[in-house]
Amino acid sequence: MELDKLPIGCSVRVFGLKKKTDNNGRTGHVASYLEERGRYQVETPSGQKMLLLRENLEVLKTEETKTTTATTAATATASPSAERQPASSAGDEAKDGASAAAAAGAESLAAKAKPRRRARSRSRSRSHRRSRSRSRSNNNNNKSNNRNNSRSRSRRRRSPARGRSRSRGRKEEAAPAAARAKSRSPRRAEASSTIPGGGRAAAAAAGKGEKGIAKGKGKGASQREFQVSKAMARVLRHTAAGQGLVIRPDGFCPVEGLLALQEFRSFGCSLADVQGAVNNNDKKRFELLQEADQVFVRAVQGHSIKAVADDELLTRLSSEKGNLPTVCVHGTYRRHLASILLQGLLVGGGTSQRNHVHFAPFDPGDGRVISGMRYNCEVAIYLNLEGAIKAGVPFFQSANQVILSPGVQGVVAAEFISKVKDLKTGQWLPSLDPAQVQ
Repeated sequence: MELDKLPIGCSVRVFGLKKKTDNNGRTGHVASYLEERGRYQVETPSGQKMLLLRENLEVLKTEETKTTTATTAATATASPSAERQPASSAGDEAKDGASAAAAAGAESLAAKAKPRRRARSRSRSRSHRRSRSRSRSNNNNNKSNNRNNSRSRSRRRRSPARGRSRSRGRKEEAAPAAARAKSRSPRRAEASSTIPGGGRAAAAAAGKGEKGIAKGKGKGASQREFQVSKAMARVLRHTAAGQGLVIRPDGFCPVEGLLALQEFRSFGCSLADVQGAVNNNDKKRFELLQEADQVFVRAVQGHSIKAVADDELLTRLSSEKGNLPTVCVHGTYRRHLASILLQGLLVGGGTSQRNHVHFAPFDPGDGRVISGMRYNCEVAIYLNLEGAIKAGVPFFQSANQVILSPGVQGVVAAEFISKVKDLKTGQWLPSLDPAQVQ
């Protein structure tokens, strides 16, 4: 059965859709008819436009009535038999038409009076939800700002002295800071002249001033250099042999082999990165060596690899050579002191696999201490270095001035401890009896 063509502007209802079933039941009006596609463009009250076949459109009842009435009137006008109808029949027909029109008008008014829920498209509902969430977050931010402003106002009321501008405060503090900088400048010059390599290492050491002990990460090093430096220390001190990297008795490894390891390939590490890590390390942990066309790198101390020989890597200390430092001090924590006074100093602290006990050749707080002691040590243990060497305990010194000893069977005996200082109070311990140490 062929359906009649719909006039432009008539109201229709959508039905029978199999794909976009959400549109079934929606109403609208015919906006246009696309002849080449055989489809009607229907526009809903919300502005949505759909291209639909005639078989999916149902003309609303009011429109069907109007269409029927118009068709009947046109037929009556065109047909000659209609002109020959009796007057009474025409009058009855007119009455019936009038009553039908009245009924249709009543239905139309009822349909208009009945409130219809406006269909909302998915896109509109999503945008509505997003706008509501944005408004809630804006409200929360406004509340937070109001609370912060009220707190700051209350602080200003409680403390009138804080009303001064920050710039004025900085100017007032500039003079004492300048005086302190002048008082420290000779110390920095001394550190620069005494620390091997000068440059960043000297600045880092002297920059600690009276707090003394430098931390491990160079201030001039980037985050990438720091990561490369940590990886180099781990491999060159501890894991080279286990990863198949050739390491010589003097501790040197070929840079080419180092860069071939997965850990360094994941960084995209190059020779320039290794050189940067060596030059910018404030504790001077590494050294480079060029032999012919090959470049080598090594850690100067801190090894646990047994293939590295002390006499190849380090400088042996002896009374005959006259190269003994005047100070030999080991930094540790208060909780370990009683055990050390009882058992002596253990290689690796008794917990790690390192080859040596580490000492510094300067007092804690001396800007020249760049390695050999942690910056946050609580206790300084001083050693009778000359007496220990005469008793047969071997001692060495690294290129970055750290004093190292493998001990005798892994122990530097407690009998060579000469004195102990509490670094928090600055007081010397009156007794070295382990029972009296708290």
